[in-house]
Amino acid sequence: MTLQERIGQYQKQNYNPYYWWRRFRGRDTVHKYQRLEMKISNGDFEVSDYHWWMLWENELEKEALVKIDDPGKRHEIRCLYGERRRRLMDDFEKDEAKILEAMY
Repeated sequence: MTLQERIGQYQKQNYNPYYWWRRFRGRDTVHKYQRLEMKISNGDFEVSDYHWWMLWENELEKEALVKIDDPGKRHEIRCLYGERRRRLMDDFEKDEAKILEAMY
């Protein structure tokens, strides 16, 4: 499955000033008291969504930088996408820990 196909599975999220770095909604998980088979078939133990969102940010940054020649503007765009990736990485680490805890 390509990255674009994977990203196409997620729903776009409206702008949220508290979570501005997230472009998509996360997948829904099954309640913790449901059977293990149900959780596995739902994809609760798959790689975190934030991993794919970070890869997508890299692609969007490359596309944005191709169009711009001004070094100051390029620096500004790199900083914005870098901060997005940093925050997504923080969310990714927390989500992976939660997934591992749920597996245990």
